[in-house]
Amino acid sequence: MLEVALKETTFGARLKALFIAVVVTAAVTLALVPSAKANDRCEDYAHISVEQQAMNLTQGCGFKGFRWHGWSDGHYQWCKTAKAQRVAREIRRRDDELHHCHDDF
Repeated sequence: MLEVALKETTFGARLKALFIAVVVTAAVTLALVPSAKANDRCEDYAHISVEQQAMNLTQGCGFKGFRWHGWSDGHYQWCKTAKAQRVAREIRRRDDELHHCHDDF
């Protein structure tokens, strides 16, 4: 029983590490994308934001507010008005909060 729980915990930690690596890579990429590609950048941002919200709910972190919702179009529309650096910063902030929530378990 303990061995199964340990394997699940290890798998969960690996999955979390993989997700963090993907999010950080996406954030850096989004920051470097030219503004002519803003729509594609914003589609990516909206997708990542919704995925981060799903993790918030799955992990039971309880984060709320303008940053934490699953409405893809809301994230997309905000992104269209924001500079690339700000978009990348929002992804990193949510990722940091998720990381700290996960560490609290």
